[in-house]
Amino acid sequence: DPISEGCNLENSGSNATKAWNILAYIQDRAWEEASVRSEFESLREAIYKAAQRRDTAEVIISFLYTIKKAAEACSETNADDMLVYRTAVWCVLHAFADHHKEIPLFVKWLKRKTVGCDFVVRLFETQLDQANKDLPTSHRLHHSTRSSVMVVAKLAPLICTSDTGTLCNMLHSSLKSFDVGQELIGGVLHALLALHSKNIKNG
Repeated sequence: DPISEGCNLENSGSNATKAWNILAYIQDRAWEEASVRSEFESLREAIYKAAQRRDTAEVIISFLYTIKKAAEACSETNADDMLVYRTAVWCVLHAFADHHKEIPLFVKWLKRKTVGCDFVVRLFETQLDQANKDLPTSHRLHHSTRSSVMVVAKLAPLICTSDTGTLCNMLHSSLKSFDVGQELIGGVLHALLALHSKNIKNG
């Protein structure tokens, strides 16, 4: 499929580039008013339905590995030309995380020793680093950061304790320095509470 073709992000063909850009566009509209975010709602519902079917399980897992690979590549740099790919990855993770309790396939995949949430954590660190610098000037960065915070909040119970403390410090620092926009404050606080709860639970 086009997404898999372009997962190396360096030699993306035209179809792969279009696929990543479409996902980034859907993410751009994910936090808009209900009347204009139908694309994201449709993507989320399609993922949810596909994940419930046994005959599409392998396809979903393959797709998730492609997203993981892209996330790892995007985590290596916060260059502007990677923003499209990072935005597309957050779009997919946002859609999965929204239904994560109803998608056992996704949770089981994240719990695999060869997967885990490390790729989500590293991508979030890169996202937040760029957001702290460029958030006021980028509509796309604003919306993708908003989704990234939501994903971290939803997946907090699955993130290893060694990472939850680091993420708490990063988010607290962003709040303290007023680097996040006012629309992100609620999400950041929610993520902080979820991460802090994980820390307390694990002593």
